[in-house]
Amino acid sequence: MNIYYQNIMDHFHNPECYVKLTDYTTCFELKNLSCGDQIKVYLKLEGDILKDVSFEGEGCAISQAAASMFLSEIIGKSKKEILDLDKQFILDLIEMHLSPVRLKCALLCMEAVKKAILSL
Repeated sequence: MNIYYQNIMDHFHNPECYVKLTDYTTCFELKNLSCGDQIKVYLKLEGDILKDVSFEGEGCAISQAAASMFLSEIIGKSKKEILDLDKQFILDLIEMHLSPVRLKCALLCMEAVKKAILSL
């Protein structure tokens, strides 16, 4: 088992930010219809800065681990910084090659966060 796979499994079994915030500013739920993954993100913003974030979800190890990794990295960033992030940010976090189908799983949380911000 390689170290990158182990990191994915660690985040899948013990995700960071996996709880429903009670004082969130906005939230957004997104489903990957091709595989059934789902994620709901909760964002607490103060001005343009993300002060806290959490998620609830179900799905494959990639989607849930990517959410855990991504959310812990974006706390403290501005809305613009978050909206400017692209798939390479997720790939750098995961550190392993993903097929196009798995890439869609990995990007689910980032897409939900961006849609939550844009819904404000």
